[in-house]
Amino acid sequence: MSFESLIYGYIDSITWLKDDYRKYQRRNLELLNQLPEKDEYPFLSRGMFSAPGFEPQEGTHRSHVIHFGGSYRNLEVDDDMSGWLAKFEGLLSRLYWYSAAVHVMTEVCGVYRFEWSAHSDVIDTYRADDPSPTTKWERKDTSGT
Repeated sequence: MSFESLIYGYIDSITWLKDDYRKYQRRNLELLNQLPEKDEYPFLSRGMFSAPGFEPQEGTHRSHVIHFGGSYRNLEVDDDMSGWLAKFEGLLSRLYWYSAAVHVMTEVCGVYRFEWSAHSDVIDTYRADDPSPTTKWERKDTSGT
């Protein structure tokens, strides 16, 4: 017997505080396009991610919101959720962002929510000429049925 889990969420990309304030939002999209089309389980593949255009009429005021989702077989079994979270955090460590959230709805173990907030040390680099990807953050986990 197999169970299905749904994962969905968002990544709130930075707005660079310089002339070309969309520069690192575009860089995030370039990095997402480097994800594999197909991945080994628990997969984190290119097709899971999308984002609106950069104009207000396309859904972007300042923050460029990357959204994602997917369904998995037996994610809550054999610690596969930890494997997926490790892959997701590996991706986060290459992107430029302020916050991210993941919702996981499982048939067996209930609902989980994971939230990431960029550390202030990293946010300070976003004012620099050459900011760093967000590699330092705080993660908050909540679960319940």
